[in-house]
Amino acid sequence: MTDTEIVRSDDPRIPQLEMAGYLMVAEPWGARLRLKTAGASSRTDTLGAAISGRTLHSLKVGWSGRSTILFAMVGVVLLAAAVPTLLIANPTEPLKFTVTGCLGLAMGMQAGSARHIGVKDVTTVVGALLLRIHIGAGMATAAAITLVVAALGHLGRPGRRTENYGRPAHSTS
Repeated sequence: MTDTEIVRSDDPRIPQLEMAGYLMVAEPWGARLRLKTAGASSRTDTLGAAISGRTLHSLKVGWSGRSTILFAMVGVVLLAAAVPTLLIANPTEPLKFTVTGCLGLAMGMQAGSARHIGVKDVTTVVGALLLRIHIGAGMATAAAITLVVAALGHLGRPGRRTENYGRPAHSTS
C-alpha cells in the first residue's frame, strides 16, 4: 500500500481504502486518502470516520435516523471518557491512552457524520474556561451539547414521520 492514493470522490474503492486505514482529505475535484501512522488518537479517529462512512454511505445527504444514532454514540463515548478524568486525580498511562483513544473515536465519528449531513467543518474545541476548570468538565459539556444536537437533529430531520427503514408502510384506512 502506498502512502497516498488519489481517487475521484465517486470511486467505489473509498470505503475499502478507509477501512484499510487511509484518511480522506476532501478536495474540490475528488479526494486524497493518506495513511496515518500516528498514535492511538489518530488510529481511532480513522476508525470512527470509517464507522460513520460505512453506516451512512448508502443514504442520501442529510440527517437520518442513523445520523441520530451516530451522534448519540459520540455523546455517550465523550461522556464515558469524561467520567474517569473527573473521578481519578492521577490517571495511569493505560487510562490516559484509553481516554485519548475514545476521544479520537468520537471525533472521527462526529466529523464523518457531520460531513454526511453537509457540515463542512466541525469545531471540536470546547471553551478554554471549561478546560481551565477541569478537562473532564470540557469533555462532559461537549458530550451534553452533542446529545442535545442529536435529539434536535432527530426531531427536525426531514421526513421523520414517513421513514420506515425498509419495512412496508402500514395503511391507516
